[in-house]
Amino acid sequence: MVPPKLLIGICLLACGAGLILSLNGCGASNGAHVPPSGKIEHVVIVFQENRTPDNLFQDPVLIAKGADIATSGLNSKGATIQLTPIDLGTTGTKPQNYDLSHAHAAFVAMYDGGKMDGADLIGCTPAIDCPPNAHPNPQFKYVLPSDVQPYFALAEQYTFGDRMFQTNQGPSYPAHQYLIAGTSEPSVGSDLLAAENPIKTQDRGFNTAGCGLSPPEATIAMINPPNLHIIIMDNGGYQITGSQPAATKYDTDLVAMARGAGLKNSQWVDDETAFEAFVDAALRSKEPTLAGAKIDMKAAVATTERNPFRIRDNFTRGIAPDS
Repeated sequence: MVPPKLLIGICLLACGAGLILSLNGCGASNGAHVPPSGKIEHVVIVFQENRTPDNLFQDPVLIAKGADIATSGLNSKGATIQLTPIDLGTTGTKPQNYDLSHAHAAFVAMYDGGKMDGADLIGCTPAIDCPPNAHPNPQFKYVLPSDVQPYFALAEQYTFGDRMFQTNQGPSYPAHQYLIAGTSEPSVGSDLLAAENPIKTQDRGFNTAGCGLSPPEATIAMINPPNLHIIIMDNGGYQITGSQPAATKYDTDLVAMARGAGLKNSQWVDDETAFEAFVDAALRSKEPTLAGAKIDMKAAVATTERNPFRIRDNFTRGIAPDS
């Protein structure tokens, strides 16, 4: 149901609900923007996966204000295909009971070297709900406006990112890495950039997205960075907010959880001698490691400077390989 003008169903950042900032009007409006008065209190960015502006925002108000929303597209045979409506969900008179490929290869096929005419080449599943059995031109659809009025209201009131594209052209897993880190490589200079969802599950039979369905090896254990060493200081509570007990005060075992997630070199350290031995072994290790240490709930003697930019810079420098 994805039109060929924009990215195909692959975690399209800020294109579903638009980029919601503090300015008023449509992103492509010709009117002059008046800066808001007073201090900006909140900046809210809404990300919508697996949709494009053409698919989700066939809003006459936005279009009248100049939003870049297409109503047709080219297929691989050079024919112009008009977009037709479909329900947002799997119920209704025109249910969307099929899915299009989210793979990087699907983007490449649709992009076609810049011609943007390969949407009809993108795979559709399940076969019973795809051509030739059903839904002619499933890639050329738009969601019924009645199903997405709240999205229209947001985009009309705030700024709409109608020409906002994600950095990577792949499915959910690498897109999530870009959201967090601006890249899908585990460390600077690595050649292990993720381009696809990592694995197929036995029970679901499709590539997962590095989320709840993914097995342990879909995260750190899959990448296996040799220079990642995690140390957890567990005081069993939330000291800053009033010393409420945390789950680790009871039966939750963080080291057991780490092992279950694939970090086999995980252990508790009971004293300074054990801690120093862990650090020495970790620095010689060729695999990621994790150590947990139980500490008391006493107030800290000193605290780290809470400068997010400095913390990010120090962390990035710390995990980067030696040059």
